[in-house]
Amino acid sequence: MLRAPTHAQVRDAAEAQQAVALGATALKLKVGHAALPVELARVAAVRAAVGPAIALRLDANGALADADAWLDAFGPLDVAWWEQPTPPGAPLPRGPAPIAVDEAIRGPADVAAAAASGAAVVVLKPAFLGGLLATWTLAHQAAGLGLRVCVTHAFETAVGRAGAAHLAAALALPGLAGGLLPPGPAPLDARWLTLPTCPATGPAMIMLPDPVVSARLAAADQIAVDAP
Repeated sequence: MLRAPTHAQVRDAAEAQQAVALGATALKLKVGHAALPVELARVAAVRAAVGPAIALRLDANGALADADAWLDAFGPLDVAWWEQPTPPGAPLPRGPAPIAVDEAIRGPADVAAAAASGAAVVVLKPAFLGGLLATWTLAHQAAGLGLRVCVTHAFETAVGRAGAAHLAAALALPGLAGGLLPPGPAPLDARWLTLPTCPATGPAMIMLPDPVVSARLAAADQIAVDAP
């Protein structure tokens, strides 16, 4: 069986408890759209609801004007990483939690810059990086520079999500859960996305749905779990 590890994206303590009950061991929350005290209280409620063993990843999408203050304030909550706390091109903050870069990665030079700037993780979305092969190359470049790699997807149909999931499973880099869950209710085991394999060629074969059929069936209002 071919499986890709995944996190669950949640908004509040109730959703977090539901995801953990289904087996999730890593949760992602979007932050930065409300004032610091409001966001701190929301994430603190999630931490209290799920306990200390669950990894919490916070994604600010570059929205933090005073990132150092945010990282310091959230320090007691044991954040697993802060994803893109500052806009691409802005200095990365130095704080108690590791920094992941997402929107700042568009090619090999950006991966090298992330490593040089003190980032610990790169978040790779094949749709924004030139496809699966280009993302494969960037992932191995990042790993060679000591960065951890998280493969995920953006606003996509089943075609893009399936490609990202198979790529994450095929990379087999030391491990991060990615953001690979499809829209809708979480699967029975929210830790893993189980992928089909090809009897003729084995799990390295990336099996994708027919793109024309998928485009016809895709719902325009579906939002991917790990949206940009």
